[in-house]
Amino acid sequence: VCFANATRIDFDGKIEYVKFDCEVAKCAGDPASEDEFLERVCAGGGCEVVVTKEVPVTGELIARFPASVKLLVEGGTGFNNIDLAAATARGITVCNCPNYSTAAVAQLVVTFALNFSASLHSQMRMLQAGDRSNFTQQLQVPHFELGGKIL
Repeated sequence: VCFANATRIDFDGKIEYVKFDCEVAKCAGDPASEDEFLERVCAGGGCEVVVTKEVPVTGELIARFPASVKLLVEGGTGFNNIDLAAATARGITVCNCPNYSTAAVAQLVVTFALNFSASLHSQMRMLQAGDRSNFTQQLQVPHFELGGKIL
């Protein structure tokens, strides 16, 4: 298994690489070029599994992968950075992590809903400018109650 940019994937240091029942190559940082990406994939005679996160994996790069590569994993939720047609043509399976950061995204949605319903950003700008009229007069910015609303 080659983690092509392990620091981005394991940003919090919680991946337990010792639990892999195979040789694991952990490459720090994003590859600076397709050639560097290929060097990482080919190290040690070539790997069977390539794990990457948010790095473009073009058709030209996939065409240069060693025959050993059978699985390409995007360490996030999307595939938009991987040329799926090129991978399919080479017989390389592509998968992602569909439940990656589900709780964090849900929390962010709630944060945005609360922020936008109360025009929080506008209120903060007013306060930073010393304008407290939003509190002493009728509300100067839009405010929407969320009770009863369905997302």
